[in-house]
Amino acid sequence: MKRTYLVLIFFVAASLILNATYAQPKVPQDKIPSDVAPGLEKQIEKLYSENPLERKHAAIKIGEYAKEAEPAIPFLVELMADSSYCPEPGVIYEHTPLVYEAANWALIQIGTASVKPLINALSSSSPLVRRNAVYCLGKIKDTRALAPLIKLLNDKDSMVKWQVIRAFAELKDKRATGPLLNLLNDERSRADIVYVLGQIGDASAIDTLSFYLKDKNAEVRIAVVSALGNIGHKSAVFYLVDALSDSDSRVKTAAVLSLGEIGDPSAVDALVPFVNSGEKELGIRAIDALMEIGDAIAVEALISFLDNENSDIRKNASWALHSIRGAGLSYGEDAAKWEKWLNENKARLKNKNR
Repeated sequence: MKRTYLVLIFFVAASLILNATYAQPKVPQDKIPSDVAPGLEKQIEKLYSENPLERKHAAIKIGEYAKEAEPAIPFLVELMADSSYCPEPGVIYEHTPLVYEAANWALIQIGTASVKPLINALSSSSPLVRRNAVYCLGKIKDTRALAPLIKLLNDKDSMVKWQVIRAFAELKDKRATGPLLNLLNDERSRADIVYVLGQIGDASAIDTLSFYLKDKNAEVRIAVVSALGNIGHKSAVFYLVDALSDSDSRVKTAAVLSLGEIGDPSAVDALVPFVNSGEKELGIRAIDALMEIGDAIAVEALISFLDNENSDIRKNASWALHSIRGAGLSYGEDAAKWEKWLNENKARLKNKNR
């Protein structure tokens, strides 16, 4: 088994080497600014090394200079085309064995000064460079990149397009909502797009997203109910309650969690039956959702479970009530004491809806 694993690693490494693109900076070395710190200048010079491992180490060292490494940006951008495989000596596999990954990391550490050069790199003829530029722009989270990234949604390289979609999740700019909604007819990337829309959190997407609660792919339906919870607008409650009748238990569980995230008391009546549904995970999540809602109606429901014949339900309901109440002595499973506490605190609890 060990020998088979090593052989597999060998062929993966060989494939990476054969398909690698060797790239040193095209900027002439004499263009290195003369006024940079000596240590930084030394690392920029190493980016021209014929040894890919040395180039990778130099990029990492440059990244450690953070904002002070701004003069190195043009040289690092050139290295985004370098897919040379360069594992550490004596290490069969490492997490980041490619040179361009180190260059990406350094550009991200430098930060906003990298944005304009990275935007310019979006027009590169190399799909690898475009993908890396998109990745970096997403991680830097500068909204100047939004318009250029939207244009790249039409890129002929599917991996570039996928990276753009993921970058929108980092930027969280609502101006990306419309372009993303227009891509939902693509079944292959639908779940990813739905996830990103949830990260952006634009309530204007709710009605369109709800259409895909009937998608034949359960993964898409799970993504939709999760996105609705992330958006967090109470207009999604109607759709999430409807999703509680989904045939897939994972969709139902995700819908319960999302109802808890939104925290609207109108969902309480729909959540209560799931506590006694016989599905343990679903019941626990329903109690958690009632705890997140936390208003007087939800508290009444939780108190009603303190007399349940199932000890796990009683324990979880008691814990949820104590979490709503906050600091102080718990009343455990004593329904009478919880009812007294509720009567004394109803006015405050009515204002708890998030």
